[in-house]
Amino acid sequence: MTNNKYTDVVRKIYQALNDRDMDGWTEFFDEETIDYVAARKQRFTGREVIRKGYEEFVKGIPDVQFEFPNVFGQDNWVCAEGSVSGTFAATNKSFQFPICIVVKFVGEIVREFHEYFDQQGFQI
Repeated sequence: MTNNKYTDVVRKIYQALNDRDMDGWTEFFDEETIDYVAARKQRFTGREVIRKGYEEFVKGIPDVQFEFPNVFGQDNWVCAEGSVSGTFAATNKSFQFPICIVVKFVGEIVREFHEYFDQQGFQI
């Protein structure tokens, strides 16, 4: 069963990130939310830890934008497929490459999200 409620939330939080609205970005996170960054084999847990990590990420790529033309879900899972683009502040080097985010909800909260992208795209 498709769940438009959760797909709408995923679109909303990434739009907030694109708008640099960190309160909106983390609105559906709590202290048990986990961000898995598969390409880097990293895991971040908790609203504040994730928020601070993305604040630093945006400092390094101030014009970063996520676009997800394909967002679909079933039950409490959502998959968003699209691209990420921006310019590294340190080198002025621009990039754009594919990205996929898989999000699991528990009730109204994002319990975990998994980020899949080509790590070499972030090489400066």
